[in-house]
Parts: sequence; structure tokens; C-alpha cells
Amino acid sequence: MKSEGIKDREEENNEFIVGGIAARSPIPYQVSLQNLAPNRWDHFCGGSIITQFHIVTAAHCLPGKHPSQISVVVGTLRRSSGGIRHHVERIRLHPQYVEFVQNDIAMIKVIIPFTWSNHIRPIQFRSGAYVPGGVPCRLSGWGFVNQNLPLPEILQTLNLRTVSDQQCRRSFLIGPTHVCADAGLYRGACYADSGGPLVSWDRSLLIGIVSFGHRTCGTGSPDVYTRVSSLVGWIENEIRF
Repeated sequence: MKSEGIKDREEENNEFIVGGIAARSPIPYQVSLQNLAPNRWDHFCGGSIITQFHIVTAAHCLPGKHPSQISVVVGTLRRSSGGIRHHVERIRLHPQYVEFVQNDIAMIKVIIPFTWSNHIRPIQFRSGAYVPGGVPCRLSGWGFVNQNLPLPEILQTLNLRTVSDQQCRRSFLIGPTHVCADAGLYRGACYADSGGPLVSWDRSLLIGIVSFGHRTCGTGSPDVYTRVSSLVGWIENEIRF
């Protein structure tokens, strides 16, 4: 599991395995963002359902993409089959987004609303929900588990803990719209997990959005996420439309 927002995979040392475990059932708020390719749709980033029409994801997943080029798949455990595909009406990147610096968040609105079920439902977000270091949390996505292998077919999950801003600054320049988390050596987010959810241990609250990290997956450095609580005002404004 690692952010697409670092460098192309060809530039990387591909020896690291980034360990998660296969989920046993769909994670209801988890989505797969998919590109239209010849004769198929291909997963490229994750995202989280927050209303019947809206997904939050990472801004770095979407520059230059037109709504007709992507779709949102919900309610699935598998990357390439199952679930329900929704087509996209609108893409909005945060107007002050700067890659690796701040506000790596985007909103996707689908044309037809999601229908809630055991496998499809939103995750909560809220302002004032500042998460300090040392808090247990969970990550999920279809990002690489080994950079020499194809993307996993089954959704992967990983348990980890947030890292204090002070500790994270030993590895990265971060600001108030960032939160960091770490699961130790050979574990963490990887390419194609970008935009996906970092959530509270009980999966009730969206804490972060996969943003960036070390260019090689699983080095033991923290990964950096967009801190959702710092951008609730922008989110609430966007979901009005």
C-alpha cells in the first residue's frame, strides 16, 4: 500500500514488501477510482464515501482528469469485479492545493446517488476532531503489496498508529493540513492507495487521506495523510452543490 504522489515506480528500489492483510468483506465507505482504458476500467486511486453523492480523495490523483474519464466503484472487495459502478458528474480540487505542501484533497460528485446497504455507506468527518500522535487507526486500499507484482485483487487493510507532528518532521516537511501514521518497517501505504481512507480504530471517523511518503514503500518512515479535520469547512461547502 503507498501514495502515487511520490515518484514513478520505475525510479524505485523494488525490494520492499508493504504488509497488509486481505479484508474479509467490503469496507462500506471505501471506493475504487478507475480510469477508462481500452476495453476496461483500471484502478488508480482510493477514496471515501461521505454523502449519497460525494467522495473525498487526494487532489494529486485527479489533475487533468475529466469526469467522463473516470468512474467510482463502491461496495466491493475485489478490484476488478463486483460492486456498483457510478459515473462522475463533477471533480473539484481544493483551490489552494500544492503538491507535497498543503490541501491535498479533492471532491468527486457522482451522477446517480449511492444506495445505502451493508456494503455501501458513508464515513463521518468532523471539525475539532484533532488526532494526536499514538492513536490506533486503520488504512485500506488496493495499492501495491509488493512493487514487483501487480496490484492485489482483494482489498487490503493495515493497522497502524498516528505519529506526532514533531516525530514526522524528522522525515518530512509537514504543515497543519497533514497528519502522519506509521506501522513499522515493511508496512504502510503504497502506490495506488493514494486518496484512500485513514480511519479511527472503530472505523467511525475519517482521519486522513493518503497523500505522500518516502519514494520507496515500507522503509519504516511515516506516511503523510491529508488531515481531514483541518479542511471540514471546504468539504462542507463543496457538498452543498
